[in-house]
Amino acid sequence: MARRSLQASVQGIQAIKKALKRKPGGQTYLAGMVGCSRQTIWSLLQGNPIDCDVFMAVCKELGLSWEDIAAPEPAEPEPDSGSKLDEVVQE
Repeated sequence: MARRSLQASVQGIQAIKKALKRKPGGQTYLAGMVGCSRQTIWSLLQGNPIDCDVFMAVCKELGLSWEDIAAPEPAEPEPDSGSKLDEVVQE
């Protein structure tokens, strides 16, 4: 299933903040350039997930690779092959 939102890693947030300092107008300018609210940019900088398309547009506008900025996907939990319930049922 495709992800609908992306979240920046800690290092990614630092890179975004550094790139933002080079742009005039800061968060407000960036929000206008990518067509989102300033609140969305603030949320991204707080480490919250935002819409994939907006995340990618922010990275593109700042000249960053979204793959380098995004936090890695959490690993899917492996199915428990020997559950306690199975053991109890066997007894």
